[in-house]
Amino acid sequence: MVSFPHHTPIHPEDLAQGAANAPTRRLTEPSRFSPHPGLGAVRYQAPLDEAKNIDLDALLLNKGSDTLVVALHGAMVPGKYKLPRFEWLRTLNSTPYNSLYFSDPTLLLNEELLLAWYVGWADMDLYPLLAEWVNKTVDALRVKHIVILGSSGGGFASLQLAPYVPYSVALPFSPQTAISRYTVNGSTTQQKRFVDHVMPHLAPDGFDKLPAGDWSVPLGDRASAVRRYTKPQQTRVLYVQNKNDVSHYKDHYTPFKEVIDTSPNRERIRFKEYHGPERHNPPQKNIFLECLSEAVSWSQDPFAH
Repeated sequence: MVSFPHHTPIHPEDLAQGAANAPTRRLTEPSRFSPHPGLGAVRYQAPLDEAKNIDLDALLLNKGSDTLVVALHGAMVPGKYKLPRFEWLRTLNSTPYNSLYFSDPTLLLNEELLLAWYVGWADMDLYPLLAEWVNKTVDALRVKHIVILGSSGGGFASLQLAPYVPYSVALPFSPQTAISRYTVNGSTTQQKRFVDHVMPHLAPDGFDKLPAGDWSVPLGDRASAVRRYTKPQQTRVLYVQNKNDVSHYKDHYTPFKEVIDTSPNRERIRFKEYHGPERHNPPQKNIFLECLSEAVSWSQDPFAH
């Protein structure tokens, strides 16, 4: 039996904004993650790179449900958000489901980074580690159904993480599907910052000197869900796209859908379009909860495994 002194979970209803008051268990290394079996909320921290002061930071809410929702956040808006960020906490706390939130530690590499897609860095592929924590949570809480969700960059990460978590359903909302295709109003600034601060080995002479085309090929599937899903995957995906998000519809949704239409995964992936506000924004609460309910129902379908 694992002992958890001084880390008694608190009731989810008592959580302060951003879970600032959640009891925090500091681990000596990521492999020591062992979720508290009791009901309530606990935060976990583990060092990933002590020299750079980079931790993996997660929050777990155990409500005794047989369903676990894993939430991954999108871009950091300067002056609006700060790390650690546990996006969708308030909304998911209103549901009966267990929930697990990860703050992207890649963003700690440099304050200029607003988005890093949970990719990790050159010698740290973060997705298998996140999956290890998810799978340990599934075992500890005896979870039967798993939904991994996020919007925008968090949606990209949900597509990338789900294949590492058996029988999960990914629920991305208007995600990026290839980092090398991500622009903001036509600008590649965020791509450049990612290469400069996260993967500088890809461009020893600078981002502007990279050859035309997809600079992320050396990273393999880590930087492209399009590439990953050309291969057979056991996960299922409910891909939700705002039709009025023109750039993401054209640059990310359409290329991904075209690949899936002829891929071995086409029976495991569903596409759902809706008319939301113009531009690139998270889904409205009613759309989010409606799609979450659909994803949970799908995860409960034994014939879909």
